[in-house]
Amino acid sequence: MRIAARPAAKVTPDRINALIVGESYHRLTATLTMAVLTLTNGFTVTGESACASPENYDQAIGEQIARKNAGRPNNDLSLPRADSSARAAL
Repeated sequence: MRIAARPAAKVTPDRINALIVGESYHRLTATLTMAVLTLTNGFTVTGESACASPENYDQAIGEQIARKNAGRPNNDLSLPRADSSARAAL
């Protein structure tokens, strides 16, 4: 007997972005920026960015990198599994 493989839905940046309903940014230290993304099911995921020196800090770059890190498929996006509607959306 042969069992056909079923392709699983892939967690892609586009699918993740579709779940994001809000985002905020926080400068925690002289070199650390944090992004907080709120998902459709109310969960939040975070991402950080840091530079080596306060003299090199750039708010826009820090936010961009933190946002990218928060939205990565290997981040804590396993949390939406607790909500079947979010799981179905992924």
